[in-house]
Amino acid sequence: MYTLSEQEVPGTGRFPLLGTPWSIRLGRASRGRTALEVYGGDMLLDVVVASALHPAVLRGAHTHTSDGRELTLAWGVLGEGSAAGPPAVVTFTRGVLRTTRRDAQATVVGGAFWLCVAEGRGHTVAVTHADGTVERCRVNRRGVGARG
Repeated sequence: MYTLSEQEVPGTGRFPLLGTPWSIRLGRASRGRTALEVYGGDMLLDVVVASALHPAVLRGAHTHTSDGRELTLAWGVLGEGSAAGPPAVVTFTRGVLRTTRRDAQATVVGGAFWLCVAEGRGHTVAVTHADGTVERCRVNRRGVGARG
């Protein structure tokens, strides 16, 4: 499991997810809306702005392999009426013929977003909502996951 550091990376405004290659920065977008920046090393992977206009909760996913250790990160925005917390279930899936699945717990960040890290390299991520609906995206090694 990972934790968000309380110590910012000096001079960046970013906070690392300890034990992972990722970091985040919270900020403000237009009209005072909360924004989340997701970084992989020094590369900006995504900027997410809290908005009631976009119904998707799952925004993207990224995987990283270093020193034989594989990790996958998924992130998104809390949906309408999600005051209770992040998605009900986040499932990381790998493989086509021999599929492996790993469920992981998401954590709320900044009151409007969620992050979820799982051990292993994922190929797809699925978010199952309390009403049983599912959102999916492919995991990307370079940037934002492709919706699908």
